[in-house]
Amino acid sequence: MQLLSVLLSSEMELEQKKKILAEKYGIRDDRLGKELDKMCNLSELVWERGIEQGIEQGIERGIELKLR
Repeated sequence: MQLLSVLLSSEMELEQKKKILAEKYGIRDDRLGKELDKMCNLSELVWERGIEQGIEQGIERGIELKLR
């Protein structure tokens, strides 16, 4: 679970993640490549999609309330 926590953390910088993965889990940087970059951006993508969905729902709700 801690490994996933490191990978998916939106509060940790990429270099910090690489250091922890190398020291604690023996995962070398050359084996990670673009995959780690994708994992780092995953939480940002989820956050952005959540915001977009919230805005859409808010607009729909506002329209419903006006029509009543």
